[in-house]
Amino acid sequence: MGDVLVAQQSDSLHQDSSQRIVQSILISGNKKTKASIIFRELNFKSGDTLRADVLLEKMERSRKNLLNTSLFNFASIIETRKDSLHSDISIIVRERWYFWPSPIFEIAEQNFNTWWQNGRNLQRANYGLYFVQENMRGRRETLMLKVRLGYNEQYGFSYTIPYLNKAQTWGMSFSGAYSRTHETPIKTQNNKLVFYKDRNRFVREEWGATLGFSYRKDLYLRHLFEFRYTDARIVDTVFQLNESFFLQPENQMQYTTLSWRHIRDFRDLKPYPLRGHYSEFELAQIGLGILRNEPRFTMATITLRGFAELMPRVFAAGSVRMRLLVAERQPYALGRALGFSNYVRGYEYFVIDGSDYVLLKSGLRYAFIQPRILKIPFLPLEKFNMLHYALYGGIYVDAGYVSSDQSHVIRNNSLVNTWLFGYGIGLDFVTYYDTVVRFETGFNRQGQAGIFLHLNAGI
Repeated sequence: MGDVLVAQQSDSLHQDSSQRIVQSILISGNKKTKASIIFRELNFKSGDTLRADVLLEKMERSRKNLLNTSLFNFASIIETRKDSLHSDISIIVRERWYFWPSPIFEIAEQNFNTWWQNGRNLQRANYGLYFVQENMRGRRETLMLKVRLGYNEQYGFSYTIPYLNKAQTWGMSFSGAYSRTHETPIKTQNNKLVFYKDRNRFVREEWGATLGFSYRKDLYLRHLFEFRYTDARIVDTVFQLNESFFLQPENQMQYTTLSWRHIRDFRDLKPYPLRGHYSEFELAQIGLGILRNEPRFTMATITLRGFAELMPRVFAAGSVRMRLLVAERQPYALGRALGFSNYVRGYEYFVIDGSDYVLLKSGLRYAFIQPRILKIPFLPLEKFNMLHYALYGGIYVDAGYVSSDQSHVIRNNSLVNTWLFGYGIGLDFVTYYDTVVRFETGFNRQGQAGIFLHLNAGI
């Protein structure tokens, strides 16, 4: 029987300069996923002649590519040496659960921490049902239906087809959504949102549709093209309270958006990367001159992230995100800069509006518990009875700057046009189904402190 080499959990690759020919590639465990979807993620193929250490490296990188599809809980790639020159490759996957009729419970704030600080009011919450069918037809397609009630109602759908052509390079997506709410932020004052609420009527409505195309030339490079149409409406009272809400003397704003994103992704594992790098450039034109009284501005955003292992169990991470917005005036409804998905840690309770911004993040992590696999014997479903988990502790330092030349923004918000600094310590729990739970104690330049909960990697 030939020698067996496994690319599964270790990143320590053997140095072997002997030549290997990949004779065959066999796949097992893919009860639903088409073999072509798995072959698409491999950076080697049958008939390749490679140095043994290069082959092992490609096996490990391909294993991580498979995990980054979010189709599998586990993946193993095994080399079986038939003789001194030829090898067979076996790919073993454990598929995820693909249909999620999930209940929705969301906090109608910019984040959980703001909701908790503001009194944990359950009236400022959303609830409903979220249906997601992933990996439709075994082709990595995704169908989503959403019915969300409560504080912010929303009804929407989306369908993503990653591969349209035989070469698996072109994909398409389309979506639509309608939302309405009894309460909407009408301005930002003292670096916090000020709301207008009317229990008897919906004060803001919005519906829109998006058509997108993707081009994936190779494993780590993607282009995304999107065209969006948005129709937003407010009641007269909102316009009277903030005439800059839509930048026009009407209670309706219709606009189109055309955007292009260029992504290079070399991270090892997307949900919680420890090694590799990521870059993204986005260029968007809001307002194409198609509709009457469209807001018109151009936005360019660049994001760079890097991850490295400094020594065993010690990992460094850093990122830079910059946005440049070119517009004579910016409607308040589209004026978000920092404070939602992008924020300086330590400033989770604040919103900073403006046009241009820069966001710098850095962190140092230590693996208290390195990735382990746990078998849960009393769970009969194989898609749930085996999980991986890890625990990391670390420190972080962030900085950010938001610029604005609009007098009403500068006058009422002290965090605009000034540097923001935050730092702290944290504990990250990482487990299966791309779950990350992050607890942090943070401090900011103003001397304020807080304990924060987040559900992402942070960088």
